[in-house]
Amino acid sequence: MSPMPIQQKLRTLAMQDAGMQSYLLGTNGTFRFFDTQLPKGYVGQGTCVTTEVVSSVLDYVQTGPLALEWVRLQLSVWDMDSVVAKNLANYIQNSWMPRVDCVTDSQFQSPPGPPLSAANFKLSQRGVLDYSVMPTPAWTEILDFRVANNTNI
Repeated sequence: MSPMPIQQKLRTLAMQDAGMQSYLLGTNGTFRFFDTQLPKGYVGQGTCVTTEVVSSVLDYVQTGPLALEWVRLQLSVWDMDSVVAKNLANYIQNSWMPRVDCVTDSQFQSPPGPPLSAANFKLSQRGVLDYSVMPTPAWTEILDFRVANNTNI
């Protein structure tokens, strides 16, 4: 099994979380958590989340890179209602991200186990209107995190 990219890890963990499902699981079974970009038309179906890796710091020793990297990750919460976007952003910040563990593989086993360590730090948050969604702009809450990630799992 090859290592999972951090964005795929986050999507997998979001799909396992009942709170995230309550916001992002559509009636047609579509889970609106996307890596990198929001597909056209999805924000009209309900709340969406996109992820983007802003930067990554990978430590090196004499023998080469270590398996632990520090990823600066942007999570964007999209909704046509600013209150819904802010509520999900608060849930991500206060409930979900403290339980996300990308350092150990316990949450990626079958059945998933509890997180063992969660070195995730919120760096900033801001809200904006996205005028690329037309005819009515979508509200976007942008969360910036520093996340510890084991590149071997």
